[in-house]
Amino acid sequence: MFISRSQFKEYLTAFNFQELFLTLGWDNVKYNNTLDVNGVKYKLNGIVQKRGFIVISCNSNNGFPDANTRKKIDKQISRLNFEHLIIYHDNSQKQIWQISIKEPNKPIQIREIVYHTNQEPELLYSKLKGFLFTLDE
Repeated sequence: MFISRSQFKEYLTAFNFQELFLTLGWDNVKYNNTLDVNGVKYKLNGIVQKRGFIVISCNSNNGFPDANTRKKIDKQISRLNFEHLIIYHDNSQKQIWQISIKEPNKPIQIREIVYHTNQEPELLYSKLKGFLFTLDE
């Protein structure tokens, strides 16, 4: 599936992750979970899935969890969903896209891309292009 850069940016700035991925041919998923990390509850909602890879939303109404907490959330999600992407967001200005890179005989590496709605999503394009979708120029 293809998507133009301008359409991609529109979905990002509107925090419309589900339509973004559905446009790219992903499938709906039913996933709702609440995780307790260090006494704080985080609500996670499935956005879409494709062949066992799930995209999950974590809305940060009480501020974004710090990096260590995000790693703990990722570890708990990994128990049930080996391949996943977590998008932390506040519904207004900021998104953190977090993915775990799992390679044989190597430690798990967690990569994060921070996106603010007032910036161009070029870094997000370059990191995700070809991995989650193909961009149409």
